[in-house]
Amino acid sequence: MLASLPAVELSKTRLSVPPLGVDVFGADLRGLVLAEAEFTTDEEAQSFEPPAQ
Repeated sequence: MLASLPAVELSKTRLSVPPLGVDVFGADLRGLVLAEAEFTTDEEAQSFEPPAQ
């Protein structure tokens, strides 16, 4: 039933660069890159240093 509803298609590729998950978007969102990180402890999160740009 949901497949019959009108929608905008989202295209992305998910890359795994531990501890990051990186989404690279295509189509209308081409150029958008989103990274997220997951940690099991507060200490891991506090010690995380993002990669250089």
